Amino acid sequence: VVGLAEVTYGSAMFDLGLGFENLSDNVVDANRVFVSGGVSSKYGALSLSAATQYGMIDGQDESSTSLGARYDIARGLSVNLGINHKHANVNVDGVQILDVNDTSSKLSLRYDF
Repeated sequence: VVGLAEVTYGSAMFDLGLGFENLSDNVVDANRVFVSGGVSSKYGALSLSAATQYGMIDGQDESSTSLGARYDIARGLSVNLGINHKHANVNVDGVQILDVNDTSSKLSLRYDF
């Protein structure tokens, strides 16, 4: 179950999400609750965005954050940069669900029409 609210004002967009899910199989039965939020805006040829998510799986923390930038070079052509960080160490009933502490970045040249 996920609920999402989004507000757009001019070239800015704000969103907030809340969710609950049940993760289960033959070995593990865990509940996950989370909240997420983000903002993005466009300033001429430059678009910027930021988003974050915090959750708990059976009382154990998990989180992620991302920052992004896009610069429009010409019609359909853009250069994009993204930085992402995720952190979680979740063990449920002896089963490792998540084990990550990582920061990564991506740079791309994109053409779309």
